[in-house]
Amino acid sequence: MSILFTEDTETIDWERLSVVCQRAPLGNRDPVQLRETFQNSAIRCFVWDGNGLIGVGRAITDDVRYSVIFDAVL
Repeated sequence: MSILFTEDTETIDWERLSVVCQRAPLGNRDPVQLRETFQNSAIRCFVWDGNGLIGVGRAITDDVRYSVIFDAVL
């Protein structure tokens, strides 16, 4: 198993990410809203096993002291 972590949103299949979130279970997530929330987050991480997206996480921060983690899925 080869695990890879990326932060680039350009290669993400947002429909697939919606399925990953649903299986987590984080409930139903609209792919368009997922794209917008991840692109607008200061910190994001996508987890890959080979070519398959298997997990994600994102955070918002004030860049000084505080951060909040959202949508952590694996």
